[in-house]
Amino acid sequence: MTIDSGSQHYGRAVNRAMAELFDGFPENAQPHAVEVANFWLSLGIAIGLEHASEAQQLLGLIEANGEKMAELSHDARAFIEDALA
Repeated sequence: MTIDSGSQHYGRAVNRAMAELFDGFPENAQPHAVEVANFWLSLGIAIGLEHASEAQQLLGLIEANGEKMAELSHDARAFIEDALA
């Protein structure tokens, strides 16, 4: 996979992952929403790679509920498979 096709595939995966959110957004706001999501995804990935123990602590603050954490883990795996397919 080339960088361009990988980037396009990733962008489509982000759009699919955000499809439910887009139902409530005006069409002209969707590109901005994707840009914001991409920033936070990039920040989260960078934190996870460079500061793994702190990333775990932050995630625990965000999703203290074990059931929610399991759901988030499942969603993360599905997104990875979609984005890197």
